[in-house]
Amino acid sequence: MFRSFCVFLVLIFCLSIEVLGQSSHHSFKHIFSSQEDVYLEDLRDLFYNNEGKGFDYLDKVIKEIEFSMDYEDHFFVVRFFTFKLMVYRYFNRSNLLDKDEIIRILREHSLFSQNEMLIANARWYICKLYFDDHYFDLAMANCLDAMEVFQEFSEDKVASNQYAELGGLAFQLLDYDVAIEYFVKAINGGYSGQINLIGNDLILINALGQSYLRKMDFENAKVYLEETDFKAKELENWLWVGINNAYLGQVYLELGDLQKAESLLKNALETCSETEKNVAAYAATHLARVYMNKNQNQKALENLILAEQNLYNSTNTYLLQTKFYLVETLRVFSEYHRINSDNRRADSYFNQYKSLNDSLQYIAVLSSQNISKLRMDNEKANWELRLVQLEKAQLVQKRNTLFVIFGALLIVLVSLAFVARNKMNAARQLALAENKRLNLERESIEKQMELQKANLLEKSRLLSVFESRLTALQHQVDVQEDLKKINELKILTEDDWLAFKRLFERLHPGYISHVKNKAPDITNAELRLATLIRLDYSSKEMADLLGVSIDSIYKSRYRLRSRLQIDNDKSLEQILTRI
Repeated sequence: MFRSFCVFLVLIFCLSIEVLGQSSHHSFKHIFSSQEDVYLEDLRDLFYNNEGKGFDYLDKVIKEIEFSMDYEDHFFVVRFFTFKLMVYRYFNRSNLLDKDEIIRILREHSLFSQNEMLIANARWYICKLYFDDHYFDLAMANCLDAMEVFQEFSEDKVASNQYAELGGLAFQLLDYDVAIEYFVKAINGGYSGQINLIGNDLILINALGQSYLRKMDFENAKVYLEETDFKAKELENWLWVGINNAYLGQVYLELGDLQKAESLLKNALETCSETEKNVAAYAATHLARVYMNKNQNQKALENLILAEQNLYNSTNTYLLQTKFYLVETLRVFSEYHRINSDNRRADSYFNQYKSLNDSLQYIAVLSSQNISKLRMDNEKANWELRLVQLEKAQLVQKRNTLFVIFGALLIVLVSLAFVARNKMNAARQLALAENKRLNLERESIEKQMELQKANLLEKSRLLSVFESRLTALQHQVDVQEDLKKINELKILTEDDWLAFKRLFERLHPGYISHVKNKAPDITNAELRLATLIRLDYSSKEMADLLGVSIDSIYKSRYRLRSRLQIDNDKSLEQILTRI
C-alpha cells in the first residue's frame, strides 16, 4: 500500500514538472512571436530572468523549441536565433554554433519579413558574430547600418549600451572620432551635446578619455581620466584605479610632468601585473619613456623587455588592442636603441613597428565609416540578390504546381486556352524576376568595382601620408632605405590586378580578349591601362592606382595608341569603347 502511494506521488511530481515545462516553453514562444517588441526589450528581459537557471536549462529549452519550429514565421525565427546567440555568447559557448548558418538564417528571414527594425536587429547581432571572429570591417558595416535604422525610428529609445558597443568597436578599429561620438551618446543616454558625468559608468568615462588620448588631445584626455580616477577611488575599486593610471600617467608624461607620470605608471604596473597584463605592458612602455627622459637607461630597458614579453604572450581576446600596445612598445624600443647608438637593433625594431602599424592602419581604413558603408551597400545588394533568387525558386515551385493543376483542368475541361494564358503569365513573371536578378547582379558588380577603386585609392593616400611622415622623421631616424622601398613600391600588385581583372571581365565580358586579338604583342602594363581607359578613369586616378607619375601615363597612352595602330586624329577612348 505504501509502495503504491509512493509511485502515485512520483507520477504526480513528473506530471507537474512536464506541465511547468510546457508552460515555460509557452512563455518563451510567446515572446519569440512578438511583433511589437521592436527594441528587443522583452527578449532581453526573458534572458536576464532565466540566465540564473544556467546554460544547460536554457540550451534544453532552445533545442526543444528549435526541433518543432515553423520556419515560415520569420519574426519567430529571427527572434529565436537572436535569443540563442544571447545565451551561447553569454555562457562562452559560441564555439558550438554554426556561425555561417546562423548569419544566413538571420539575413534571409529578416529580409523575408520586410520589417526594417527586425532587419536592423538581425544585423546588430550579425555584427557581434563577425566581431567575435575578428572580421572587424564586416562587424562595423553591419553595426553602422543597424544603428542608422534604430536612430531613424526613435533616437531616444536606442539603449546606451548599444552606443557604448558601437563606440567600443570604433575604438578597437582606431576610428577615435567615431568612438568619441558614440561614447558621448552612451554617457548621455542617447543624446549628444554637453556631457553629464554624474552617476555614469567609470568604464565609459575612461574609454572617452582614452579616445582623446589616442587623438593626442591631452587636455581633454586629462579631464575624463581624472574623473575616472575620482569615481574609481570613490567606489574603492583599486584595480580600476591602477588601470586608469596607465593612461593618466601617459597624459602627464606627454604634458611634461615626469614625476607625476612616474608615480602613476608605477602604480599601474604594480596593480595590473597579475590580472591585466596588457595594461601592465602599456604602463611599462611609457614608464620606460620616463626613464629614458631621465637618462636611466637600465631601468628603461628592463621595463621595455617586460612590456614586450607580456604582449607577445598575451591571451587577451581584444586582438587589435593588444597589437596597438605592441606597436607602441616596438616604437619606443627602436627609439631606445637609436639613442644608445645601436642602429642595427634600432632598425630591426623600427621595421617590426612599421610592418605592424601599417597592418593596423590598413584594417582601420577598411573599417572606416565610408568604406564600411560601401561594403554594407555591397553586402545588401548580395542579400537582396539572394532574396530574389529564393523568390524565383518559390515562383518556379508555384509555376510547377500550377502546371499540375492546369493539366488536370485540361483533362477535365479541355481548356487549352486557359492553360496557355496562365503559362504565359508564369513565363512573364519569371522573365521579370530574371531581369531583376540580372540588374541586381550588375549593380553588385559595379559597387564591388567602386569598392576596389576606393580601397586602392585609399592605399595610395596612406602611402603618401606615410612617406611624408618618414621624410619628416629622417633627421632623427635613418629611414633612407624605407623611402627607397616606398618610391619603388607599385600600388597595383599582382593580387590587386587579378581581383580587379575578375570584376572587370564580369562587367565587360570579352573586352580583354578583343584587345589582345587586336594587338597580340600588347604588354600587361598596356593592357591594364586599356582597362582603366575603358572604365573612364582620369589620368590622375590611373597614376594613383598604378603607382606611377602622370607623365608615365601619357607616355603609356602613346605606346598603347601605337600598339593598336590608332591614328593621331582619332580618340583613343572612343576606339577602346567600341572594341
